[in-house]
Amino acid sequence: MWRFFAVLTVFLLSFNIVFAQSDIYISQVQITGGKNNTGNDFIEFFNAGSSSVNLKGCRLVKRPGNANSDTLVKSWSKDTFVPAKSFYLWANSGFVSIAVKPDVVSSATISDNTGIALRFGPNDSGKIIDAISWGKTDNGFNNVSAQNPGANLSLTRKDLYLPSSGYIIAAASPHNSMMNDLAAAFQASQETDAVIKNNTGSGQTSAANKMPPAAAAASSSIVLAPDAGQVEGDMIAAISSADLQSPEPAYLTQSYPAQSAKKGAVRYLILSGAALIALLFIAKKYLFSKEK
Repeated sequence: MWRFFAVLTVFLLSFNIVFAQSDIYISQVQITGGKNNTGNDFIEFFNAGSSSVNLKGCRLVKRPGNANSDTLVKSWSKDTFVPAKSFYLWANSGFVSIAVKPDVVSSATISDNTGIALRFGPNDSGKIIDAISWGKTDNGFNNVSAQNPGANLSLTRKDLYLPSSGYIIAAASPHNSMMNDLAAAFQASQETDAVIKNNTGSGQTSAANKMPPAAAAASSSIVLAPDAGQVEGDMIAAISSADLQSPEPAYLTQSYPAQSAKKGAVRYLILSGAALIALLFIAKKYLFSKEK
């Protein structure tokens, strides 16, 4: 009996250590590619921690509208590691034109007025690692936007390292596990430069140059209607000028702060030390003691 509790304690300690020193956030979500491409969906995660995280035992789930129960999008039954300070990308299996290769795919889709969550454990009752929703929802997940992102736009996390960070609607730019935050910043800067050059021409200056890079990139694919809810072409301009002027996501210009890295290392050492002491105590008292 004691051996059972010892093993259970080790498991719980291991779980707490993994998710205490590593934070997995939903960093970007696209729900449509527009007309005839509504299945062009992806969900991007970011590991802001100082060590890799194993997704084994986790589930990606969704809850449309006011639903109070989960629908499975993807589950992980084998070891699947997300490197420290790196991304991980799920996409719909039919999204063949996606800019980068997804780390994993499934046939599930996401849409307007929906919420998603990454859980450790079973549907509905597993521990929520992170969860967001958008549009008109009341599903128990944190609603980060009253607006649904339009075609080829995404809900994008402003700051990858801040737990309380908000989201903006911007041009979608998915990243997979081959990209860490520095690689993503370089790619984003290249894409932004290309957008500005295409909009202004060589040597010219316009209002686009004065926008934050994220806003300039978004402006290249958004047609702003005179009034909210008006439709021009194939795109619904359900995004306000305030959204476009929002500060660009911090990970587009900032590398991982040295102070945060130091705190993460100290936290890791403290938790590891505590876990080691607990394991030694358990082993000495229950596993190696002579049974009477």
